[in-house]
Amino acid sequence: MRNRTKGNRSLLSGSIKVLTLLLIWSGYLSVYDYIYKEITFYIDKQADALAQFLFILTYSVNEMLLLLLLYDVLLLVSVVIILWDTRTNRMNLIVTNVELIMIIIVSMVALAPLLTRLWPFFLVDLLIVGTLLFVIYILFKPEANVIVIEVKDEPIKVLGPFKTKEEAEQQAKSFLDYWMPYYQQKLTQLEAVITEEELESYKVRILVKLQKRNQFS
Repeated sequence: MRNRTKGNRSLLSGSIKVLTLLLIWSGYLSVYDYIYKEITFYIDKQADALAQFLFILTYSVNEMLLLLLLYDVLLLVSVVIILWDTRTNRMNLIVTNVELIMIIIVSMVALAPLLTRLWPFFLVDLLIVGTLLFVIYILFKPEANVIVIEVKDEPIKVLGPFKTKEEAEQQAKSFLDYWMPYYQQKLTQLEAVITEEELESYKVRILVKLQKRNQFS
């Protein structure tokens, strides 16, 4: 029942994130469409790309700055929404399958302006924002290269009892899948140990592995 409740919470949180992303990007695309028509109305469609670029830069620079500013804000907000962990109320840089789907959806929508006449502006802007986000990720990503130095004897959680070993393994996997990202940010790992208490009775003990960064790699 507890695992089902956690699963429902995760599903609800993911659904809210998806709806929020769709709402804010739909609003932006509506604003973009309106301003885009104004910017491109007087452009000579037969002119080359450089001439169109200079024309926009000369006569529609304020509109372009507004579009780019909103674009940058939405990109950053989208990253926060996708990576924000509601369980810990902090950023989680370990991407799950659901978050990966969100990233793909946002990427497809965010690349839409590159298919219009304003693509040079958004290409440069996207490269700058992408570089900034990559640098932030490198600086704050969880340390993957670690050495286990100790295992606590006392479990932090005991699950069960369960009637079958298969059920115990399933519950242990669900618990680790849910909590592992949180503990990895603290340079720790979880380990599930299944023990047979008595005939047809199994318990799962969740242990914490303390870790240390490997300074030689």
